[in-house]
Amino acid sequence: PDPALLPIYQAVATAVNAPLLTYRMAQIYLSQGDLQVARDALTRYRDTDAGQNDWGTELLLADLERQLGELEASTRRYETIIAAQPSDQATAEALRGLAFVRTLQ
Repeated sequence: PDPALLPIYQAVATAVNAPLLTYRMAQIYLSQGDLQVARDALTRYRDTDAGQNDWGTELLLADLERQLGELEASTRRYETIIAAQPSDQATAEALRGLAFVRTLQ
């Protein structure tokens, strides 16, 4: 999502229960390198019904771990997604992420 939307997402998220906004904010925080805030947002999202069944959360967490330098944790998370094969898109993104982590290693 466009980082310019972050203030709007934040304002709306305080007024309504919209877990997807929390996920979108986590994406923005991650893209901006605000890793702890991104992790906190992902934790809040995972605590929702929608977040518990969303493989996108796992992909974002794997990317977050990569950015934090936690390459083994990132690798394990990507491998878990690949083994589960939740969807073609999620599996493809996990394969790309794993390849990037392995390149860094």
